[in-house]
Amino acid sequence: MDLLSELENMASNVMDDSDAGPELELSDSKITRWQLLFCYTRAEAISRIERHRNNFSRERISHEHWEMVRCAKEADGYDREAYEHEIELGRTK
Repeated sequence: MDLLSELENMASNVMDDSDAGPELELSDSKITRWQLLFCYTRAEAISRIERHRNNFSRERISHEHWEMVRCAKEADGYDREAYEHEIELGRTK
């Protein structure tokens, strides 16, 4: 990825997060979801969610991609943010 693409990706992530508003509140249901999906302790889930949200260079899935997999992933307990985290975990292993 070249520098310009990286900067555009980061700017897009910042803009997407600033538009989300209440969706970015760290709710008990969000923490519990990550605990169940990824076998994290409560403290680890909170830390991972915050780290994920603060990583403005992360790659996000497109709206089209999310709409394509949404029904299946939500049936498995995922929301978009947890799904993106799962994809990122796969890349780091």
